[in-house]
Amino acid sequence: MVANSPHASPPAPPPAAGGPGPAGAYARFCARPLAPLLLVAAVAVLSAWSAGRVLPVVPRVHDEFSYLLQADTLLHGRLANPPHPFWRHLETFHVLHQPTYASKYPLLQGAFLALGRLLGGAPVVGVWLSFALACAATCWMARAWLPAGWALWAGLLPALSPQFAMRWGATFWGGAPAMLGAALVLGAARRLARGAPRARDGALLGLGAWMLATSRMYEGLVLCALVFAALAWQLLLRRGAPRAAVLRSALPAFAAVVAAMVAFLGAYHAAVTGDPLTMPHVLHERQYMAVPHFLFLPKPPQPEYGDLVVQLFYTRVSAPPWERGQTLAGFLDLAGDKLRVYGSFFPGRALALALLALPWALRDRWMRLAAAALVVLAAALVVETYVGEHYAAPATPLLVVLVVACLREVARLPAGRAVAAALVVAGLLDAGLLLGPHLARSRNSSLNERPRVERELRERGGRHLVFVRYGRYHDINQEWVFNAADVDAAPVVWVRERGPREDADLRAHMADRTAWVVQPDEPGAPLVAALPASRIRSTR
Repeated sequence: MVANSPHASPPAPPPAAGGPGPAGAYARFCARPLAPLLLVAAVAVLSAWSAGRVLPVVPRVHDEFSYLLQADTLLHGRLANPPHPFWRHLETFHVLHQPTYASKYPLLQGAFLALGRLLGGAPVVGVWLSFALACAATCWMARAWLPAGWALWAGLLPALSPQFAMRWGATFWGGAPAMLGAALVLGAARRLARGAPRARDGALLGLGAWMLATSRMYEGLVLCALVFAALAWQLLLRRGAPRAAVLRSALPAFAAVVAAMVAFLGAYHAAVTGDPLTMPHVLHERQYMAVPHFLFLPKPPQPEYGDLVVQLFYTRVSAPPWERGQTLAGFLDLAGDKLRVYGSFFPGRALALALLALPWALRDRWMRLAAAALVVLAAALVVETYVGEHYAAPATPLLVVLVVACLREVARLPAGRAVAAALVVAGLLDAGLLLGPHLARSRNSSLNERPRVERELRERGGRHLVFVRYGRYHDINQEWVFNAADVDAAPVVWVRERGPREDADLRAHMADRTAWVVQPDEPGAPLVAALPASRIRSTR
């Protein structure tokens, strides 16, 4: 903590102060610079791997397919792909098809998935890496906010949590990259606020901002604005040599990283949208979204859709949250739902009991700043149209540190250590129970059949064209039409039916492929040969 703060927590004792025995060994271990971070990273990888044993890691949410497209695009050495001549057959959710064929999302999650394929042959390896780095970075960040022994638990709580491991460590949906960026920003800023004149912290501050800009840009921008304002105020309070040393060493490194970030983002946006100032997500909203991303924005003119399923997704599945939030009662109800979603993810029901010690934790002014920042971030989240645990990823390191600070206050009470330990154990068990609905939905998803169908076609050899035919009561969220970056070179291409003439033109374009029809809404997703009607036969 800051030495001149009247409410600063006492500094952690030196390693030798722990004395002999387990407590002393624990204190000496936590005081090491790298060993606690490596432990947290190892626990995170093991936890994420175990979550993948409970539920196999396959894409079950349409966003995940878009991130996988982004990873495949990067592995082809491109930031975007040329549009396909039959792109209307390929049209799907969260993907741009004009002026390029690319994911609408920022780049960092796709980059981790691509790195996973390069390093380990599978995109899930990149998910494990991002999750391990996010948990380790949270531990590193917490060492600037808490004594080292408690900072270790700031990293271990998310690493051990079944919620974090399953949702951010064993899916392709993201969350960990933004948590990593936020931890770097918060850890570097806190060190600079103490007057540490190190260029490394300035560079890490810029790197964290870069990661937020390429993962959760809006929420990351809110966090960075709060952090930079607090850091600037702290430096203004420091006069003379300490402030000059920080500015002289850290500011050039930070400025260099930010300049590189701006140049990179401009190049990426230009490659995908044709305009360095137009983000892919913004262009996608113009082309497809029937409602805006924020509840306070007016409804735009409805776009023209080329496919009924795509139209139903954007007008009936995506629109109701915005419409619900247009009245005060609806907005408050929606805000409550969002905060319950975020709160059930972390800290959950049991760990939330530790927040009863919040008044004592807030005696430290940095914890007061953390709590104030969380309130602002919560306000920023509730004005968004949609909700997802990964939206709150930039706020997660702050919330973890605040919860651990409350556990520390609990541990000061008589028998408090036992109570704090019980809260941690109960919180981790409760997080597993809260996963129940997610596991049930995932196991019942028809998209579990998609990898099996693709594997069956690959085993037949040759190249295949699959027309996806949905049933009358199809769940719009169970979308099967997603493809690789290089469509014409892919062994299996998934397309929509668009009528006899257009389908015939597509089959002529892909004349070297065997054409099929898949029916995802039928039991087992049966596959039939796409021949003239009189010759259609089951392959079962």
